[in-house]
Amino acid sequence: MQLLVVRTLEHLFGAESPASGRELLCDRTFDLSSVASARAALAEHARARGLTDIDLTKFVLAVHEVMINSVRHGGGGGRLLLWCTADALHCHVDDDGPGIPPSLRNLRRRRPPVGRIGAGHGLWLAGQVCPGVRITDRAGGGAEVCLTYPLPGRGGPDQGAAAPGNCSPPGSGEASASGRR
Repeated sequence: MQLLVVRTLEHLFGAESPASGRELLCDRTFDLSSVASARAALAEHARARGLTDIDLTKFVLAVHEVMINSVRHGGGGGRLLLWCTADALHCHVDDDGPGIPPSLRNLRRRRPPVGRIGAGHGLWLAGQVCPGVRITDRAGGGAEVCLTYPLPGRGGPDQGAAAPGNCSPPGSGEASASGRR
């Protein structure tokens, strides 16, 4: 089992390894029937890495919103990758949908209109909650959303959390880290 985990990390992180300070916590696909269990696993891993109370709620809610977007707008499901570095949790969600319209990518914009499905509420919320967010479309279709959330006492919101550029698995380049196509 350990060999399989190391090979998975090498696939995701390229030349980097667990010794580089990156720890893969969760790698799972999801659809509507498994979003709740994916959310529970995410919460368990985040809690084990030190997130509590409002920080735990905010991070899990942000990731949940992105997963629901994958179910609703991204082909019915996606893949969730969660890993930890010394100062932050990083979550990568990808799907096989049409991508995310440019008009919904400004995460610091005003709140979307209430009552309009597809207006970008989930992405907006993720952008309000997570200091690091990166949205990209994959060549050939699909979207990737990467969220970074600081661990308490190690780069918290008041201490300058990790930048959005640090929000995807190293070595993934422009291609999907998950290999989904």
